Amino acid sequence: MSKPTPTGMDIFKDEGREMDAVRARLAETRSRSLSNATRQAIESELEGARVLLDQGLSSEVVRRVNATMRAARGDASLLAKARCLLSTALEMQGSYGESLEAVKVYESTDAREGLDADA
Repeated sequence: MSKPTPTGMDIFKDEGREMDAVRARLAETRSRSLSNATRQAIESELEGARVLLDQGLSSEVVRRVNATMRAARGDASLLAKARCLLSTALEMQGSYGESLEAVKVYESTDAREGLDADA
């Protein structure tokens, strides 16, 4: 019995799996590109922003998170956490469009792949 000949769509499925693997390796590499000390400092800053958010200090959170996002560019997970905090702070200020814009990049499933859903 012979194997079925792959169709054009099968080839695209294989390419899609390969691209998923490449994206995963890229995300892993990005996560490792920050030193542990830098990563811990950013995580600490984000935790402090969460506390400020709980206190209703959304303007201070926006200021701090914008600065933190620049430092977190090398880590997709930290950047996603920062964007979520920014989105929440902007929503608290009534800036709904800007709030959605902050997390718009994560609308696609591919963009959320490899990120911690509970973070």
